Amino acid sequence: MQRHSWIVTFDLGNVVVRLSGSTRESAKRAGIPWRPATHAERPEQASHLLERWQLGQIDDDRLFEAWADALGGRFSAAEAEIISQAWLLGEFEGIHDIIQRLDQRHVRLGCLSNTCNHHWQWMLNHPDRFPSFALLHEKHASHLMGVMKPDPSIYARFEQAVGHQASNIVFFDDILGNVAAAKAQGWHAFLISPQCPPSEQIGSALHQLELL
Repeated sequence: MQRHSWIVTFDLGNVVVRLSGSTRESAKRAGIPWRPATHAERPEQASHLLERWQLGQIDDDRLFEAWADALGGRFSAAEAEIISQAWLLGEFEGIHDIIQRLDQRHVRLGCLSNTCNHHWQWMLNHPDRFPSFALLHEKHASHLMGVMKPDPSIYARFEQAVGHQASNIVFFDDILGNVAAAKAQGWHAFLISPQCPPSEQIGSALHQLELL
């Protein structure tokens, strides 16, 4: 295979970057106490806010205030920002080695992630903690594109943005629906399971494609 004709594309969370398992866990990691709620929690509203955040429909400051309120006032808006930051736990072991090897072989690298501005900027501004992210040539995300996986339009827009045909895109994601949508688009899509280190699964798939 001609390596230059391919673009290897990654979801970020739970594929390249390890994520916290819950808001409560993130608060604990950040040293913020999980106080009793001061009013009724609205979990559906909290989920809706996070979806709007990932679509770029609400800015960070408004999100932190509204999110803290929807979760019962257990923490302040300022604490919500710290908790959000603590959601990102760094890269999985072995991921940087794979991405660095691909880059050295002149394979085009990209990401297509459902994420938010706060996490995006944190990764951009901390290449020491997210060295694989820094190596990606094509960085695309839901909050920038205004659409989320598995909406078919995000895959078509990614193809247009990177200038690659569907048949030349390799894609790794941890959500079955996102992988199914990518396959329907004609991508070479692989599901990353939480039962096995992502680097092992990605490495195996890339060896099958003769890209490593």
